[in-house]
Amino acid sequence: MDTRNPVPLAEPLETPLPPEAFRAFRGGGILLAGAFVAGLLVHPDKNHSGELCLIWISFAFLVFPTGAYLGWFLPQWVAHRGWATTGVIGVIAGILAGLFLATACWAVANHHDLIQWFMARPGPGYESYIYSIKAGLRKNAWLALAHVAPFSIVWITGWSMWVKAVSQHPSSLNPSTRVRLRFDRQTWRVLARQAGGLALFCGITLLVASGLLKNLQISFGGILGAGLITIGLSLFGPFLAPMFTSGNFLPALAGAAIAMPVLLAGIAPFLLCRQPVRLGSAVLAWCGFITAFLFWLAVSIFTSAHYIG
Repeated sequence: MDTRNPVPLAEPLETPLPPEAFRAFRGGGILLAGAFVAGLLVHPDKNHSGELCLIWISFAFLVFPTGAYLGWFLPQWVAHRGWATTGVIGVIAGILAGLFLATACWAVANHHDLIQWFMARPGPGYESYIYSIKAGLRKNAWLALAHVAPFSIVWITGWSMWVKAVSQHPSSLNPSTRVRLRFDRQTWRVLARQAGGLALFCGITLLVASGLLKNLQISFGGILGAGLITIGLSLFGPFLAPMFTSGNFLPALAGAAIAMPVLLAGIAPFLLCRQPVRLGSAVLAWCGFITAFLFWLAVSIFTSAHYIG
């Protein structure tokens, strides 16, 4: 092999991510939109729009990476496939994603009972207590499976058909293409536009649902309050609630001890990776950062609920 004139390596892209890579972010947004619609349908007891928004944000750290994974791979799976095969792929992806989301959401929503179950010691007087915990966990598990899995199958199958209809073929970039892993204004603008579009979708969905669901109360004050709380939690995390309530920071410190390492792990690749990385690694790093940030929000909301009661 002639090595006198080696093929020069491609220069790293100037932008942290090429436009093709944002299909992972779009996938996360599509599944988050589906989760919001599902929340309106499976939570008839939560009739206040502001409370629904906070519940939706609490589980976004599970939904976004699942959607990002599907958003990145679905175009490759359905490329050059027939409609029937695309439908089968969508159903299989929906079943797997639905089972994962149902299990993960059940574990997060019932984490207190799970901890008490594992820590409970068998003995006199504890049998009925342990039995009641197991019964509640079993009931909630079936509810999560019945609510999340069917909707995931329908939503992801429809999503697969849409990808097939608009011919979203996989990126033509070389998989070995390298990009510089850093924060810049262009990426933040794209993420801000997608977050704004998702917020607009949720607002329109609430307005439409208010005409279809009689028990849903649209409160623009509640929605605005949920938005302001989210901004405050983004900045101060678990420490926001004790600033305005009891002033006891011990639960907030416990929440920060859980969420802060995850957030730092999401930021670390942007601080430590000085050399250009492969396109797939850059997408993984960005999705990891967004997921870590959403996890920070989720822990902050659950910690705030402890103060509010």
